[in-house]
Amino acid sequence: MTSSEYVVPVRGGLNAFWKGFTQAVPDFHVEVVEMLQAEGNAIVVQAVLGGTISADAPGGIAKKGDDIRIPHAYIIRYNADGKISYIDCYWDNTSINSIKASAL
Repeated sequence: MTSSEYVVPVRGGLNAFWKGFTQAVPDFHVEVVEMLQAEGNAIVVQAVLGGTISADAPGGIAKKGDDIRIPHAYIIRYNADGKISYIDCYWDNTSINSIKASAL
């Protein structure tokens, strides 16, 4: 398998996902744990995304009222103007599966 076979496209559905997510987790926040300069035009960021799942969250979410924390890692590349040109994102699926995020 090539690395491109692991890529899941999110174009077109990302807006709907974030709208549903911010309704389910109204106090959503990101805590940057560490940020490292990598080679060339890249940085690596370790972050924890989280918040409290609303009691009014869509059905299928098991942890309503719980504070959730989902570890993430990002490799971010930027261009000569300092604008992001590419992002690789990795997260802990165990955390997401435990809240049944797929219900969003």
